Amino acid sequence: MVALVGYCASAGAVAAALIVGVPTGIVPTSFYQRMTPVLWWNYPVWIANAILSGLILATYVRTQSSSAAPSRGHWQQCAGSVGRRLSGVQQIGDHDCRC
Repeated sequence: MVALVGYCASAGAVAAALIVGVPTGIVPTSFYQRMTPVLWWNYPVWIANAILSGLILATYVRTQSSSAAPSRGHWQQCAGSVGRRLSGVQQIGDHDCRC
């Protein structure tokens, strides 16, 4: 499972680097041309942002074994209940979810 967390952290860092680097013009593409030059400190900030974003993403990866994890139906119920509450939709007979 540690390899999965590391893989997700790496993939998240690369994705964050592209998501931030392309629109800001740090990564040169044909989509966007930066009108001002890239400053020296833009690169370390861009790299730190990518690494920290990848680490944050890795914290959301479940590392428990499947036998220790709660049943999938329970979590789907909770997600549906939370989603309904966030959207403001209340159904008749809707019970509280103890996630």
